[in-house]
Amino acid sequence: MGATDDLQDECPRYKLLGADGRYFCSETPGVLGGYKRSKIYGRLDCSSARRAIDNGDYVKHRVFFADEATAVALGYRPCAVCIPLAYQAWKAREVFEPEYEEATQDGGMNVVCICSWSSICFGIRGILYQWTSQRPVDRNLLLCGVYVSGALIAFTMNLFVGNHWTNGVWFGVLMGLFSFIANGSMYKGFAVGKASVIALFTGLPPLVVVTSAYLLWRESLNPLQLIGFSIVLIGILTIRYANDLKQGQFVGWQWGILTMLFFGFTDVSSKQATIAAAETLPVLTVMYGTGSLCFAFLMMRCRYSRKKMMSDNGAERSAQRSEVASANQQAQKGWTSRRTFLWGMVVGISNIVGMIFVVPAFRDGVTGIVSAISAMNVLIVLLYVQFYLKENLSKREISGIAVTLAGILLIRLAT
Repeated sequence: MGATDDLQDECPRYKLLGADGRYFCSETPGVLGGYKRSKIYGRLDCSSARRAIDNGDYVKHRVFFADEATAVALGYRPCAVCIPLAYQAWKAREVFEPEYEEATQDGGMNVVCICSWSSICFGIRGILYQWTSQRPVDRNLLLCGVYVSGALIAFTMNLFVGNHWTNGVWFGVLMGLFSFIANGSMYKGFAVGKASVIALFTGLPPLVVVTSAYLLWRESLNPLQLIGFSIVLIGILTIRYANDLKQGQFVGWQWGILTMLFFGFTDVSSKQATIAAAETLPVLTVMYGTGSLCFAFLMMRCRYSRKKMMSDNGAERSAQRSEVASANQQAQKGWTSRRTFLWGMVVGISNIVGMIFVVPAFRDGVTGIVSAISAMNVLIVLLYVQFYLKENLSKREISGIAVTLAGILLIRLAT
């Protein structure tokens, strides 16, 4: 108590508790009060706190916060009396988001378990993307269905759960834009490149996430992480320069790189949303709503471009257009716009469930390890590629994939 008493002497006005768990002097009073023993925070005029003060032995355990985000970061939960809406949102998270504070004390096994479930969901998503990419479907319409499904599910769940809408939900716009680019790139990559190659890149976002976390939040990189990064890069180069990787397949690599980068940016913006105290379901509603608008715009733009191109070709090509239209009708038989959109909504279930698992993990877990574990969905997709698609891989490609997976695992263990 000596250091605390000294600080109190140095702070004749206001002493607040910071997000790092240390007290600091402030020229302005805190906006919320907290009780250290039960780790509850609430309004300064809370009737429950006033009664506790009157009963004695409360003031010496009372702390003050500059904002709600600081209280949440320190593990305090809302008071049910003075901020009931925030309390209800917290209770709802207890149902949908496991108690990560206890998980951390037990070695983080619950966090690992939840992230593993998210990786399974994302693996199923990757398989469904690959399967539909080989069908004559409107890619943008299908992906629009994926995102509409996510937005509807998140919004409907929140009607019952009651997560609080805060300013932090606007990070969902960034999440939606990054995810829009990542999902579009992954789907395109599966359509034009090797499924195993694209699947590999879906396991590499931790490289982006850990590096970004260091630059943004100074999450330091230890020697094992650096070794893991080196191993991953060696694996990538091994696959890139495999003898049987022809130049015509390079386009798959371009889409794979975009997939890696923007899935990584999606994870980083997800973490930033949790730092801004955004609730899971509202931020996912904004994220998937943004993605829905992006894919809807892209779909309409592509359709307009096709119509304009056909109009500009002139009457002399009308016969060719008729032949193309007939071929397209024959190819898309059974895949109407309605069926494509509804199938996209089915695929979207795996996407939104994976995000419901992973966002709360980012809130309370270590950024790099959450990203690395959820990125292990690559294993599910590679098993599908090997045993269902019977895709032939060269020895060098297999070696490169094995080395890269070993690097991802090392990053996971070292983070």
